[in-house]
Amino acid sequence: MRFSTIPRSSNTMKVLTMRKAKSRIPGATGGTLSKAAAPQPRRQAQRTERARELREVVAVVREGDGIDPREEAKRKRRASGAGRPGLERGAHRQERFAAQAQQALDSALQLAAEPLLNALTVQEIVPQGATLLVVAGPRDTSVPLDVTAATQAIQKASSMLTREVAHAITRKETPNLSYIVLPAGAERVET
Repeated sequence: MRFSTIPRSSNTMKVLTMRKAKSRIPGATGGTLSKAAAPQPRRQAQRTERARELREVVAVVREGDGIDPREEAKRKRRASGAGRPGLERGAHRQERFAAQAQQALDSALQLAAEPLLNALTVQEIVPQGATLLVVAGPRDTSVPLDVTAATQAIQKASSMLTREVAHAITRKETPNLSYIVLPAGAERVET
């Protein structure tokens, strides 16, 4: 019930009247449910039947119950022998990235102010986890190269080389670079 005030006139005092509140439930009048809102017996029976069927299915313990579905999917994929999708694409991306880094480092070594760095070229880039190992060697194999002095010069210029790689590549983060300088005539040996 709601009370409201009704102003009569300025000389008379306000009179309180009582009105019956309307129900805010659609289809309901005066606190009772209409036929449209009342649950129908047939629907209720269907719900009860579905609940009973569901309880029967859940009550039976089966193989794989309690296992995370993601782990189950991983196990099935491994058992089928299928590799990760896009693995070849990922390898291609790594090769393209290494080629971009090699080109950027090679041009940075050519344009460096240090003459010892100008004599070096990038022979290979080897990914080692999150680090890229830059294998450098002499540009001209007929000219002798002091490996220790070249290693010190490349370590001194490492921040400049990293900056050049960061500018040339299309990745969010620049990889860590480590350098090794090989003398002329050094070859890679597979183990």
